[in-house]
Amino acid sequence: MHAFWSDGYEACSMQKLLQATGLSKSSIYQTFGGKHALFTRCLHLYQQRSANRMTNLLEEAPSGMDFLRNIMNAVLNDRIDNAVPRGCFMMNTASEMGQTDPEIAKVVNDSLTRFRSVFQAAVEQAQREGEIPPERDAAELAAYLVTCMGGLRTMVKAGADDKLVKSTVNIMLGALP
Repeated sequence: MHAFWSDGYEACSMQKLLQATGLSKSSIYQTFGGKHALFTRCLHLYQQRSANRMTNLLEEAPSGMDFLRNIMNAVLNDRIDNAVPRGCFMMNTASEMGQTDPEIAKVVNDSLTRFRSVFQAAVEQAQREGEIPPERDAAELAAYLVTCMGGLRTMVKAGADDKLVKSTVNIMLGALP
């Protein structure tokens, strides 16, 4: 997954996949059916891990707004955790092949739907807690937050400094109430 995430589908050579997996070319084809099938499995794995991580963080957060603040500021960890920030695997994939490969487009869309559902749950929680007005449409705000998350990850990937990212997060979250 990390080889595709770092390089993208097209730029990730079979040689790099062989090195990353420790498998032979024939094993990749026998086990996964080829590069495209392996890529699709990696996207599904990313979706599952990301959505589960977000759901767990929401369940552990003291409030819906705390979750939103923490998850948005966590994009800075990409710079800390990786020598070269990779951005969001789903957004990178959407940019690279979302309009050219219907199967991949479906996986990306399904992932964004799952991410929106977690954000919607957080917004609804924040509404119950009085931090976001109940008349605001939770589904629309969730779509806004997914878009913001993708933009933040792109900012970090492009090298934006921490101060700019944090001020952008504050503006985004300030638009919710």
